[in-house]
Amino acid sequence: MSLSHRYADIKSQKISPEGKPKIQLQLVLYDNVNLTFQFVQPDGPVSQIEARNQVKEYLLELLPRFKRQTNPELEEKNRILSENPGLLRLYKVSSI
Repeated sequence: MSLSHRYADIKSQKISPEGKPKIQLQLVLYDNVNLTFQFVQPDGPVSQIEARNQVKEYLLELLPRFKRQTNPELEEKNRILSENPGLLRLYKVSSI
């Protein structure tokens, strides 16, 4: 199985808290899709944590290079529309 996503599609990453039985890394994409990867090296939890941390550090290094540039005016517009359902309906009707 092969899975591929562009770095520019990745919004953030999260790791499982220390002490959890599953060693995981979650990627949050800009389209609100969450991808969870579980590390299952046969050597046990120590090598699973090391592998996860290597991936995490690699992504921390690469993601800033591909970070999407956000438009502050568009973000403000989205915030206002999401806080006011009536205005959002009016906006949707007027954009048809």
